[in-house]
Amino acid sequence: MTLDEAIKHYEETAEEAKRIPHIKGGLVEKCGKEHEQLAFWLKDYKRLKEAEALDIERERREEARRESHKIDDNEDTLKFRGHA
Repeated sequence: MTLDEAIKHYEETAEEAKRIPHIKGGLVEKCGKEHEQLAFWLKDYKRLKEAEALDIERERREEARRESHKIDDNEDTLKFRGHA
């Protein structure tokens, strides 16, 4: 089961529990609220993982940019010294 499938499952189960006639505070209501909470946590976790992936990608691009500047700086140094 993927994260998206799990979120969908918990959301659907929470909605189904709301449609079932039940006594306030009963087991079905409790189960529905727990599924709703689990779906919320999974969506929050998914957002955090996506943000983390974006941060990692940004860091990789920044590192590549820094490395590129190091190469450019080294070439400029060699040209200045008359080696290129």
